[in-house]
Amino acid sequence: MFTEPIEKARGNVPKSELLYVRDIAERLGRSVAQINYMISTGQLPGTALVAGRRCIKESTLEAWIDAHFEEAA
Repeated sequence: MFTEPIEKARGNVPKSELLYVRDIAERLGRSVAQINYMISTGQLPGTALVAGRRCIKESTLEAWIDAHFEEAA
């Protein structure tokens, strides 16, 4: 019924796989303000506005972190 449009909007991504700005900040050891700055300047790509809240798929964040490690090697 009402869940169908929500599931389509998320691209069938389970809710547990969506990380919000506060979750990203905790994961990266940064403040919420720093994460918002990184998003606004394009330093943290792949975020989306879902139901009025900025979020990123956990797999996208992990890929971004992995890319930084590959770059450093």
